[in-house]
Amino acid sequence: MTQSIPTQTHSPTPFIQNWIILRQDTIILFNQLCLIKPYQENQFTHEVLNEFCEQLMKYISHGQFHIFKKIVLHINHVKPKTKKFDLKKLQKLIELNQDAVHFNHLYTLPDDLSHLESELSSLGESIALRLEIEDELLAGYKYIFYNNSILN
Repeated sequence: MTQSIPTQTHSPTPFIQNWIILRQDTIILFNQLCLIKPYQENQFTHEVLNEFCEQLMKYISHGQFHIFKKIVLHINHVKPKTKKFDLKKLQKLIELNQDAVHFNHLYTLPDDLSHLESELSSLGESIALRLEIEDELLAGYKYIFYNNSILN
């Protein structure tokens, strides 16, 4: 149902590029889901909701298990004199995963959509904060990559 939009961000490594595509697709699905108001119990709503939940879990798990720690390791250990990434922000990303897991738990196979709008609003705030922190993380990684050309 979704198409990846080309990114203007030139990623230094394919593992980051793949994750950025997951991130973009998640945002696209989130916006599509927000546009189908009023939320009614029908097949279309359930299909979009299920696709979004699946995409959301791919995005957060890929970030958690494949991206964040690797990037922070590079930022904090490759060049000790460069600006370090605040590990409290990494912990915040991990905490924000719980918001996505909670939403996924509620809406993968929903019985009731009466709170979907408020849950989407909460999740949207969580995603916005997550994007800010991820952007800082990516900026630090790219700075080291382009200034040192030693990461792979």
